[in-house]
Amino acid sequence: ESGLEGMEMRFRHSIGSWSEWTNWEVFANTKDYFIQNTPGAKTVEVQYKNAAGLIAGASASISLDITPPENVSVTINEGERYTNNKVITLTIIASDPQSGIYGMKLRNDEEDWPVDWQSFQSPITWTLSAGDEVKVVRVEVRNTAGGTEKNFDAISLDTTPPAKVVLLEPMHQ
Repeated sequence: ESGLEGMEMRFRHSIGSWSEWTNWEVFANTKDYFIQNTPGAKTVEVQYKNAAGLIAGASASISLDITPPENVSVTINEGERYTNNKVITLTIIASDPQSGIYGMKLRNDEEDWPVDWQSFQSPITWTLSAGDEVKVVRVEVRNTAGGTEKNFDAISLDTTPPAKVVLLEPMHQ
């Protein structure tokens, strides 16, 4: 005998005020319990009742964040339109007042997104891909609740030096 025979459980939640208790049901190790899908603090309370009718309880609170990070932007070399260096500086801005910023991913436009998230930091040094042309750098920012937001910036990379020009003096007549 497991000691759980005859055990029952029931639930309620608080989103500002307490809901009604659910009906008593047979005890289970896990339970899907759905609460209102609105941002903010949520508390779930459970009660357990044994075969003798004794009741014990527990509760847990979470903060539900269903919004992505806000004001996500990336700026290359303080807004310059041209560079002759593949190594650039990115300034990244993002905020998330509800759950906070978890991390970020960066990529050049023609590359795949990296698998792993890196710590959010700004400014950060970045290397553009080879080739003289307009380069796009993309950023994806994630909050601790898993919401993401993306943005990008572009700059023209020109590493080719100017052609030599030979000036000839005009002939004097």
